[in-house]
Amino acid sequence: MLKKMLFGALIALLAYSVIACESTTTSTAATSGSLPTNEIDAVKDETIYLEAATDGTVEHAVAVVRLENVVSGLYVDHGTFTAGEDLSGSATILVEAGRLLVPVLSQRVEHYYRAELGEGYASPFLISLSYFRDTLETDPGIALVESTDHAIVIHVEANPDASEAFRTGYVCALQVTLKSDVVQAPDVTGGLVVLAGGNYLISLTALPGSIGDYRIEYLGTGFGIVSIQATFTRFTPAFLGSELSGFATSMPELTEGIAALAVGTAELHQGLFDLSDAVHTLSTGSADLTDGIGQLHDGLVSTALGAHATADALETLADTAAILASGEVDLAAAYAGLMLQVLDVQATFSALHPGDMDLLTKLATLSGTAGAIESALSDHLDGMEAFADGLLDLSNQYAIFAAGLDALVLAALALQDGSTGISDGLTSIDAALAAMPEGVLAMNAALTTISDGFDDAATALSFLFLEPTDPVSFTSPDNPTPRSVQFIYVVTGF
Repeated sequence: MLKKMLFGALIALLAYSVIACESTTTSTAATSGSLPTNEIDAVKDETIYLEAATDGTVEHAVAVVRLENVVSGLYVDHGTFTAGEDLSGSATILVEAGRLLVPVLSQRVEHYYRAELGEGYASPFLISLSYFRDTLETDPGIALVESTDHAIVIHVEANPDASEAFRTGYVCALQVTLKSDVVQAPDVTGGLVVLAGGNYLISLTALPGSIGDYRIEYLGTGFGIVSIQATFTRFTPAFLGSELSGFATSMPELTEGIAALAVGTAELHQGLFDLSDAVHTLSTGSADLTDGIGQLHDGLVSTALGAHATADALETLADTAAILASGEVDLAAAYAGLMLQVLDVQATFSALHPGDMDLLTKLATLSGTAGAIESALSDHLDGMEAFADGLLDLSNQYAIFAAGLDALVLAALALQDGSTGISDGLTSIDAALAAMPEGVLAMNAALTTISDGFDDAATALSFLFLEPTDPVSFTSPDNPTPRSVQFIYVVTGF
């Protein structure tokens, strides 16, 4: 009974606000004979209310829809519905197979209605909730006399049954509210805690494409749960600014450049191997010695020129990576300052408006999303710094390698000009070249590792650079593109 009252109160509150805003409008009951006949596809704002059991399983779904600048007509909402209710008047909403018919009897700025959703809808996120007392899973409704250890374990992941638009384009901001007179200060992994109005407000955020595992631990005489609710909203990275937008181009280019360099190094390894084999053959034979030495010198000159060009390119790439990493340090520092301001605003408004759950939820969503992005930026910055250091080290190795080739060129020139010590000189060159292919192979392996690691880092942040897309109606893709679609997820039974 309590969970039905809580979920019903959310819908009733919205209905009351709509009716209050339209108190000057006279509602007229419509009979089947007076319904408008001109059907209009509804362009709407959708708010989907998801009622869940204490284990997180969604049991009931309701859509509250807002129409804007309506005229007299029969508005069509495609989808699977079991019932409908006019929140802006008293007209009877008709339920047909695959659609809802909403009569609007006069022109108005906005019109609201409520629709019960039928079977076949998949929430954007799957949320699993477990409750533990002294490490044993238990019923969250049981209270105790003495204080003991409690834990709430939460798992959040994208719903594989949801359509792609909701599975990959939405962020989950979940809030757990605990009574401060029942529980002591909770310890939370992966979330933020704010004390406001006699309650602990715990904010958790799961970004698009990620899997969130969270654990809330505390001492208490009971679980002290006031509410567990979440909002699912479309994620757009535009507010992060042009700096991050630039990474969308720079990161793939750097990844491709490193991969190309790895391919070139592999080819150089094969060339050195062939050169080493030729020198070994030359050192053990005497035929055509003069021609062989001349060819050796020319080959070494070409190889040395290529090695110097590669070393110069690596040095430039290392400098560029260092500059980019330095810029990201400034960006991360600026974002950390912004995060402190967000937390300050959240704490201030939480204290001033402890009873405004809508405001508190939005503030918690903002701070949770900002915190998750700050963590992602920090991980990315660490990767960029390691990448810059790796490139610098690789540049130094190539410079040493190029210097070694210069020495080989001089040795080959000495062989051409001189007639003595040929055998000893060839033996030295053979020994020097023998170790080089393995060194280049090691450098190629290091480059491949750097490339793979950088590609993984770019993939982890790919949600920041998704091209913006139009929202999709949750009730049915047959509906016109909606203005907005958001979800309010409420766990009942506490």
